[in-house]
Amino acid sequence: MLPQSIRDEVWKTYRPGQEIDKRPSAAYMAALAKARAYIEELETAQIVSGKIPAISLWRPWDAAIINGPKRIENRAWPWNPRLGDRVVLHVAKRYDDEGEAFIRSVWPMLPPSDELRARPSGLRATARVVDCVKVAQTNLVLQRGFGDQEQWVFGPYAIRLDDIEEFPFVIPYRGQPAQPFFVDAAWLREQLKSPSSDDVYA
Repeated sequence: MLPQSIRDEVWKTYRPGQEIDKRPSAAYMAALAKARAYIEELETAQIVSGKIPAISLWRPWDAAIINGPKRIENRAWPWNPRLGDRVVLHVAKRYDDEGEAFIRSVWPMLPPSDELRARPSGLRATARVVDCVKVAQTNLVLQRGFGDQEQWVFGPYAIRLDDIEEFPFVIPYRGQPAQPFFVDAAWLREQLKSPSSDDVYA
């Protein structure tokens, strides 16, 4: 987990809507750089056999990826695990109202707000990491096939996902917003074998 001092600095400099108008402040970018450096060091130390990397998605961005056309996840850090590896998609409790408006402008088939808000948080799917490109490298984004996903690219890093497999139910799990974390593969397989009635995702 990020140290409290770094998390406080990121949220202190964050401005709602900056991920849409793409105009973050210099202070915010500096805070992200500090967080990214810490995360990269942490990932290098934590990658061990039997662990699957995971990232947490705010609602309703999870629906745009798992059920919709979005195949880009924007992060402040480059993806360290090997490209081609699978990643677990975790749905956070946080709901992005401004993000919902943007998603509907691009994907009108987004389910109703009340349905999205009622969905439980937890582990909901896996996806394959295909590529990770720094958004400033516009030509590279286009060359690598991001063109049809351009409306979803905000940066600073655009992670391209593919081969998404949704679980038959959501597995309750506490994620770690704004940074990657790891899920035990054996534990995940056991959870998928025997859901409780309360865990079933309708």
